[in-house]
Amino acid sequence: MKMAADITAVFSVIFLFYTNSFLIRKRKREIGLYNILGLEKRHIGRMLGMETLITSAVSIVSGLLLGMAFSKLLFMFLLKMIQIPVNMAFAVEKASAIGTGKLFAVIFLLTFFCDLWQIKSSSPIELLQGSNVGEREPKTKILLTVFGLVTLGTGYAIALLTRSPLTALGNFFIAVILVILGTYALFTAGSIALLKLLRRNKKFYYQTRHFTAVSGMMYRMKQNAAGLATICILSTIVLVMLSCSCSLYFGMRDVLYNRFPGEVKVVSRAFTEESEQKLRGDIDQILNENGLARTWTAGFHRVSMTVQETLENGFTAGLSEEGTSAFSPSLILVPVEELNALTGENYQLQPDEIIFYTTEKELYGKTEIQLNGRSFRVKKELDDLQIDRKSANGASVDYYFFTADADIIRELSGTSATAFLYEFELQGSEKQIEAAEKEITGLLNGEMADGSYNYVECRTLSKAGFYGTYGGILFIGVFLGILFVMATVLIMYYKQITEGYEDKERYAIMKKVGMSTREIRQSIRSQILIVFFLPLLMAILHITVAFPVITKLLGILNLTNVPLFLVTTIITVCAFAVMYIIVFALTAREYYRIVR
Repeated sequence: MKMAADITAVFSVIFLFYTNSFLIRKRKREIGLYNILGLEKRHIGRMLGMETLITSAVSIVSGLLLGMAFSKLLFMFLLKMIQIPVNMAFAVEKASAIGTGKLFAVIFLLTFFCDLWQIKSSSPIELLQGSNVGEREPKTKILLTVFGLVTLGTGYAIALLTRSPLTALGNFFIAVILVILGTYALFTAGSIALLKLLRRNKKFYYQTRHFTAVSGMMYRMKQNAAGLATICILSTIVLVMLSCSCSLYFGMRDVLYNRFPGEVKVVSRAFTEESEQKLRGDIDQILNENGLARTWTAGFHRVSMTVQETLENGFTAGLSEEGTSAFSPSLILVPVEELNALTGENYQLQPDEIIFYTTEKELYGKTEIQLNGRSFRVKKELDDLQIDRKSANGASVDYYFFTADADIIRELSGTSATAFLYEFELQGSEKQIEAAEKEITGLLNGEMADGSYNYVECRTLSKAGFYGTYGGILFIGVFLGILFVMATVLIMYYKQITEGYEDKERYAIMKKVGMSTREIRQSIRSQILIVFFLPLLMAILHITVAFPVITKLLGILNLTNVPLFLVTTIITVCAFAVMYIIVFALTAREYYRIVR
């Protein structure tokens, strides 16, 4: 929430400066006329100061009042998302109100000083012509175009070639920076190069609807490039945030079942046979008292080790504590008799044989694997294991070695201390399950009297925490998504209105020399289509290329349902495109009205 507030503050500065630059440019003629008629610049400064004081006071006071009114509504919406019932009373957060007021007062003050500087540094004639200053034909910047292609291509390559979720976490931000740099470079230099190529194509260029559109865009692309690139980046941010946050929230069931294959999982360390029997008996008693039945149960002994894959078809491993290295690959050593008890099979192994299993979606596919220099023949590789299911985008990978006996595990790990894992699925009402899990957690979690230590995690008890996390992510995603949509619409609107005023006289001249109203409309439509939809197409390309690496990042948050994310992304893109088309229709109509 703090990060979202900071992002909102930064973009408020950007938006207000962008809006102010449009307004002051349109007022330069008016201010120049005041100057010629006798007003000194200090008088104009006082006039602008009074205007800024009035507009800032009205904006800040009305904004704070509306913010106070709607903040409780939004907070109730957030509580609904994270499923927390809270009795609310209306209260004004003074610190937030004061901080917000100070922020916008400083922004208005900075825009005022910016306007004063522009007026002070311009002569009356420059002010009179300020809104009609033309642009020279920009030069083709080959190096900047190549830089844009290289940085964009590198960012795309990182997104497409990243395989590991942990690698994706580090690479994603590098790819984002490269794509942003590439986008700005290509819109600045690449767009000019593209327009000049279109101008050289005589069949395309010497058509009424293309001639004026291409020439007009070329001369103003220098000032338009940053706006178009910003629209593209903002559109990409909206698409990524909304698709990811919606996928996480609406895929909550998949998230919970990926994170918790069983309803209850108990890991006991430093246990004895007596403590294991007592643990089972205590759990059975609690389940019976709450009228619950188990649909499946898994109990086995294991040694867990952190692992690194080597080039010689094997692993190097060292002992790890239970619950540590959450995102590190783990090697889990289990006697084959425990596997037989889990699966009902009757596997028999020689000392140099193992049964292998990995949680990666693809099979490991090796016939021989080495562990710390010792070679084992893979008698069988399992396709699935109920206690640890396969995933294409899991946050970490688990490797299982099922060995002939416990002696081999002691030799490989250097310890005789194994952990006992007891996991099971429950059938019953959510209320019954929650009550039982609270009793199990209260009784078994932590250090026991016999010296054993238990770690308990439960799906239903963890559900509220997951809804709190992912509901909060969805709330922030929707909030910032709306903010960025508003920013995108604002930039597109002011951009088109500015160009409409700039093109008004140009189209008037074209009409006088014989261009019909129909041809003017076609030219305007051609120009707006190119300018308007190029950022959207680039944004869709960005999210399409980023799709594989985003699925890896979602895997870290336990969402491995790629089809759900794909459908959510398609719906988000379509909804955003519809909004984009509506804005296009409205601004195109306004643009044509100004020109006409």
